[in-house]
Amino acid sequence: MMTLAQSSVTLKAGEVRPIAVTASVFSCASADASFNISFNGGAYIPMQAGWTVDNRPNLFTSLILQNPNAVAITIAFYATTCAISYAPVNSQVINTNAPTYINGTGVTNASAGQFNGTDPGTGKKRKQIIVTNLDAVQVLVINDSLGNQLGQVPAGTTWTVETSGFVIVDNLYGINWCVGEVFYL
Repeated sequence: MMTLAQSSVTLKAGEVRPIAVTASVFSCASADASFNISFNGGAYIPMQAGWTVDNRPNLFTSLILQNPNAVAITIAFYATTCAISYAPVNSQVINTNAPTYINGTGVTNASAGQFNGTDPGTGKKRKQIIVTNLDAVQVLVINDSLGNQLGQVPAGTTWTVETSGFVIVDNLYGINWCVGEVFYL
């Protein structure tokens, strides 16, 4: 049966701390500085973040962690009875949105507008569509390509949705409205 212990300890400067654990593999996930470790009361060996000691199939039942540094350190480790591999994070992912541009209709009172999700001038795909109802009373109706109603834009409000799909704006009352579409470059 596999066992796994995960722990994080902070050792004061010069502190020695015994830890009871039954395992055969020790892996240091992170440590503020190098430290010393003893297995089953044996000689101290140096240890640092990313290092693993694999003593399989033999077990150890105690660890002694020693901080030889003049400042406190925090150590995070795993102890288990099976093979272990730990790869600390060493890269940072930075996610940014793709560049975009906007294309608007201007104010119109057309009875309907069909927006297919592709800029006819460039062939670029739409990221987002923004429909603004400029009336003080009536609603605009938003439909999909089959004429199924998706929702309504109440008077004096804006409807925004992220889609590159086909959208139909139905203006049942001849009111003023406008559309802005955000396209990927």
